[in-house]
Parts: sequence; C-alpha cells; structure tokens
Amino acid sequence: MNKISLSIPKLNWPKAGDDPFLPTGKPRHVACLDMAHRTFGVYATAYKEAADRVVACAIRKTIQYPDLDVFPAGYLYRHYLELALKEIICDVRRCTLKAAGISNEHNLSRLWRDARSALEDIWPGKYLEELSIVEGCIMRFHKEDTSSQGFRYPIDSKDQKTLQSLSRVNLCNLRAVMTRVAGFLDAAKDGICEMHRTS
Repeated sequence: MNKISLSIPKLNWPKAGDDPFLPTGKPRHVACLDMAHRTFGVYATAYKEAADRVVACAIRKTIQYPDLDVFPAGYLYRHYLELALKEIICDVRRCTLKAAGISNEHNLSRLWRDARSALEDIWPGKYLEELSIVEGCIMRFHKEDTSSQGFRYPIDSKDQKTLQSLSRVNLCNLRAVMTRVAGFLDAAKDGICEMHRTS
C-alpha cells in the first residue's frame, strides 16, 4: 500500500509556538477584552460593525460578484439583532437574561414580541410606524433564518437546505437597511437608559 503524502509546498503552515490568542504585539493589532462594560450592547455593536466591514470589503473587491460575503454579513447582522433585542428586554425589565427567560432564545420573532411590548409600555402610542417598519425587517430575518442556522450552514439540523427562498441579496441595501434599523434600536436603548437615570 502506497503512503499518501501531502505534496503541497509548505508555504504557510503552522509552526511551533503558534497561539491564536496571543495577547501581545503592536497596540493597533491587540484587541482588549478586559473592558469594564462588556454588555450585550457592546457585543451587538461589534457584530453590526463587523457586518458593515464585510459589506464594505465585498463592494470594494475587484471580483464582480460578492457571493461568499452574504453568509458572514447575514449572520453578523442577524446576531446583532438578537443581541440588541435581548439588551432592550433586559434593560426595560432591569433583569438578567435568565430572569427574563430568554437566555437561550434565538427566535427573533419571540424576542421582537417581547422587546416591542416593553417599548410600547414605556412609550404608549408613540413611534408606531417606526416600530412596524423595524418589525417588518426583523421578521424578514426571522423568515429567512428562523433558528440562526441559515447564514451559518448550508443545511439545518433537520437536513433541510437553508435560505431556500433567497436567490439574490443586494449587500449595499442590506447594510443601509440594517443601519436604519440599528439607528432606531440604539435610540430606543438610549431612551431606556435616560428613563432609568431620571427615575
């Protein structure tokens, strides 16, 4: 039996001492995780901004079609929504995710229902048009990726193809819509903080 050899040149293979989480280097290359306020809002912002960067790189590419970029961008935006909604729910209720009963919740429809209810309790009768528009965008994500698997895997846990109803996505439009949705959700979070500060 012939031995199989890797005939690929060792151009950039692992080397002894490699550590993916090396804590030292040039300051602009080192990310700090020991910040004082590692909140859901910080994580949500991180995922939203990362998605924006993926889209920005995709549209600057010299290749004509950004087919591969839609998966990480879609996932990052969806995860942003999940974290932002969880933060709103917890901030309004002034409790933890576990106490709110949403610690393992990935269903955007249920999270939005709770977040919208909380916002309507705080500002009854206000921003109804905006709430409905944001709901439409969130429900679109929920429809396409109900279980947070669609942008991460080609098949779901039931061996069904994911994202079947999507065939084309304009990444510039995706970023623009998510920027507006984030603007509203961020304003709501700021309003909640101000309400707690003055109460």
